Amino acid sequence: MSVDPDPGASPVILFIDGGSPSDDGFVAGLAAEGFRLVPAATGDEGIRRCASDPPDAILVSAELPDLSISAVLRRLHEAGAGPVLVLSRSDDEGEAVLALEMGAVDVLNRPARVRETAARIWAALRAPAVPVGVGATVGAPVTHRPELLSAGPVEVDLARREVRVRGRAVDARPMDFALLELLVGEAGHSVSRDRILRLLWPGHVEAAAKRLDVHIRRLRSLVEEDPSRPRHIITLRGYGHRFDP
Repeated sequence: MSVDPDPGASPVILFIDGGSPSDDGFVAGLAAEGFRLVPAATGDEGIRRCASDPPDAILVSAELPDLSISAVLRRLHEAGAGPVLVLSRSDDEGEAVLALEMGAVDVLNRPARVRETAARIWAALRAPAVPVGVGATVGAPVTHRPELLSAGPVEVDLARREVRVRGRAVDARPMDFALLELLVGEAGHSVSRDRILRLLWPGHVEAAAKRLDVHIRRLRSLVEEDPSRPRHIITLRGYGHRFDP
């Protein structure tokens, strides 16, 4: 049974691979499962793409023309990348264990099956970016969480995993959704940059600092009438961010 994609988003998957013609059917199959795939032919290209426009998840081949899988995983970790799944043609258990120890969330054998790969990607994306619930105090139980957060022109529908701006659904990626959930959930209150990083990227605070800036810019493109003159997603220089209704 195929895993139903999240109706409120089309996750972007960076596919770091050689781009051989034999992968065309695999790529088309994943696109049919609800993903937007961004190809990268080398490890260096993939790392550059990840830094300039962070994807929601990464599929990376263990056999690349320029870098070892260990080097790629190390550099993706340093960049604060999202979940990484490794595709390997090897049956070597040691290679799989090394990849997992270096931060990969899953290792799949090639040739990979489309529906299984899609299911594993969705499982990685469903893993909460915020360990105790966005907007909650760390260590406190999450109770009576509203299903709909609303402030100004924005509605964050937690049940449907959908963002609406001025009544229209917009395509918010999973991490953008989590950030907007945090800011709208505390609308009118300033949220420190350090707190945002600790909640959304636990264990990757320093590496994720640049990613936060990318997500803020992306949220403004979704929410603001004029992203160059934001009225709702406010940056507090030297402190953090605030959502003004």
